[in-house]
Amino acid sequence: IALEEKGVQHERVEIDLSRKPEWYSRKTGTTLVPALQLPDGRVQAESIDICRLLDAVFPSPPLLLPPDREEEIEALIGFSRELESAGWSMLGGAWNFPTSGKVTTRGQRAFESALSRLERAIEGSGGPFLCGQQPTLADCILAPFVARFCLVAPATRAYDPLESSQAVKAWMDALKTRESWRNTFPAEEAFLASILKHGGSLDYFD
Repeated sequence: IALEEKGVQHERVEIDLSRKPEWYSRKTGTTLVPALQLPDGRVQAESIDICRLLDAVFPSPPLLLPPDREEEIEALIGFSRELESAGWSMLGGAWNFPTSGKVTTRGQRAFESALSRLERAIEGSGGPFLCGQQPTLADCILAPFVARFCLVAPATRAYDPLESSQAVKAWMDALKTRESWRNTFPAEEAFLASILKHGGSLDYFD
């Protein structure tokens, strides 16, 4: 998403997560996905680290971390671990989660509390994105987590988190209209089927 929002020309190479090829680990030095090879040959893995690197390597606008919103954006990025933890609590697992059952009261409260933090950011900035009218690094980092949790929860926990937050639903809807989202987020039906097929494994969810 970040590459698309920056307008950086790039080639996307998809790999089979169930049988990661040897060339991938040799090139990247890790089995983690995604990874980005820069024009100078350097390789950076991990989504958040890749996103942080882009404004420095490709400094032309649009900036994902504009200086006048940096503190606000960094605070939201710092919330990513708490958001992810709340999502796993809601799904009932971490490295993998049960693919059937019902959400617990504790899990539902944890995730709705996390969504309320995002809701306050959206409403405080005027939306439709976390920090205003244009997506920033915060959207690029947090939105895929929210989208995946909200895709899986109705199918595995008989629970739709977006019913409790119209602001977060509007944020998701606004993102889905952008070319950057359409070009990068997997087809939802096929993505959900893959997650369920592999028993809620983190490799296929994340």
